[in-house]
Amino acid sequence: MNKFLFFTFLNCIYILTADGQEISYDPNSIPESVRKNAASVVRSENIEFEVTDIDRAKLSVHRIITVLNENGASELFFHEQTDKFQTLEDAQIKLYNATGKVIEK
Repeated sequence: MNKFLFFTFLNCIYILTADGQEISYDPNSIPESVRKNAASVVRSENIEFEVTDIDRAKLSVHRIITVLNENGASELFFHEQTDKFQTLEDAQIKLYNATGKVIEK
């Protein structure tokens, strides 16, 4: 019984001290072989499509892009086409500097 309590205690300490992986926005963390001929690099992309009813669905896109030079400036523009069947209800765009601080929302 004492061994069980001891290992349970150690497991609790491990879980409480474990850290999740953080995304680094530093452009220097991108390998040189990738940066060499790239204008921008997609760091992370998560796309979720949720059907909530027979006539209603939700598309969520979360994308992190690092623009490396002026040739990648087109990535800084947001455009979405809508019609009477597709509407844009919410959009959040944040611009970070090289150190990871928000400079514009």
